[in-house]
Parts: sequence; structure tokens; C-alpha cells
Amino acid sequence: MHRDNNINMLMDKFEHMNLPHHYSLSETNAILISKFKAVEKEKALFNELNNDPHVNFLAVHKCYSIEDNLVLDSLYSRDEKMMHAQFKSMLCDNKELLISDESKAINQGNIINIIIEGDMNNRISAFTVQGHCERLVDELTILKGISSYDVNSKTEIYRDYILLLNKFEYI
Repeated sequence: MHRDNNINMLMDKFEHMNLPHHYSLSETNAILISKFKAVEKEKALFNELNNDPHVNFLAVHKCYSIEDNLVLDSLYSRDEKMMHAQFKSMLCDNKELLISDESKAINQGNIINIIIEGDMNNRISAFTVQGHCERLVDELTILKGISSYDVNSKTEIYRDYILLLNKFEYI
């Protein structure tokens, strides 16, 4: 009961704050660059995503990398940092492993790649994050937004979205 009252209060707060239900591709670009010091990369650097069944490569709008150590440190959770340390240790123990420099950097937590797909409405239709970072996935989920149907119908998707907004203090 208390959880329902809390979520209802958050829903009311969201509706009264007039926050957008989604962000445009240009707004997303500005946020990624200013908040996360993301640097735009050439789409051609990510051609391997043509083979990924979860990526519509023709719809890829922009690609970014986050390489700033302070930003990366602030994004990663304690568990993610432990996972990076384990990977570094494994590399030291197995020097003959054939892993690309890019994959090493990603798995060691030294870089995160972000691939943004766009739709005809100038919104994020999907995104891919190369490098495990739950916080960044959550932030991109907020930027991708939610449909008016989900907002109006108060679906579980809407409830989850409201909880994300609250988690990152948007509301």
C-alpha cells in the first residue's frame, strides 16, 4: 500500500513538472556531450554492428565514446569496477589471449561506446552501450523516453520510468 501511494505521488509530481516524455536526438546529443563528456565518433568505426541482430545499422544516428576517467569513475558502480579489475587480472594471467585493443579498453572500464538509433520523429528508437554500465543504460532509457500511451494508461513501463526518474532525481 505504501509503495502504491509513493508511486502515485511520483506520478503526480511528474505530470505537474511538465517534464518531456522523451528527448529529441539533438537534446540527447547535447546531454551526452555536456553531462558525460561523450565524443562523437564516425559511424564507420562501428561497422561490426551490421552483423548484430539487435541493431538497425541503417537507423544509427550517431556514435559516441566516453573516455574521461573522472566521468567513467563516476558512472561505474562498485560491482562494475570489481568486474573491470577481474578482467585486468585475467589479462595479466593470459597474455596470449587474442582480444582487440578496443575490447580490452571496454572490458577494463577505460571506454564506453554509445550507439544511438533514431526514428522519423527525431527521437531515440534504440541504443547500444558497449561496456557494462547500468547507470548509463538507465540515463539513456530516460532520454529515450516513454510513449504517450504508456503515460495515459499508467502501464508498468510507465511505473518503471517514473522510478528511474526518481532514482536520478529528475523528479
